Amino acid sequence: MNESTLQSTIFSLTETSHEKQGILLMRNKVIARLLIFLVLVGCAGEKNLFHIEGTVEEINLKEACIYVDGFWLPVKNAETYHVGDVVFAEVESKAEGDQYDPEKITVNKIKIREPSNK
Repeated sequence: MNESTLQSTIFSLTETSHEKQGILLMRNKVIARLLIFLVLVGCAGEKNLFHIEGTVEEINLKEACIYVDGFWLPVKNAETYHVGDVVFAEVESKAEGDQYDPEKITVNKIKIREPSNK
C-alpha cells in the first residue's frame, strides 16, 4: 500500500467518523426538542383538580349552588341536597394557578356520603 492510498483511506475513515458524529448530534437534538415539546404539552394539559368534603351548610336553589366547607359549589339538582348532608366533591378550577374562583369552577363528581335526617 503506498502513501497516497493510505492517506485516502485515513481521510475516508475520518470523513465517515465525522458523518456519524453529525448524525448522532442531529438525532440528539431532535430527541431533546421532542422531550421539551412533550413536557410543555403535558404541563399545558394539566388540570387543577381538588377535593372538597364537608357538611352542606347552605343551599341556594335560585343559583343552583350548595355551600360546603367554605366553598360555593354549582350543582345540577340543588333541590336534592339538604342542609346537614355530608358530601364529597371533585372540583376542577379553570382559574390560573392554585386558587378558587367561583365563576371558574366545575364540579366533576359529587356524592352524598352521609344524608341528613331530613
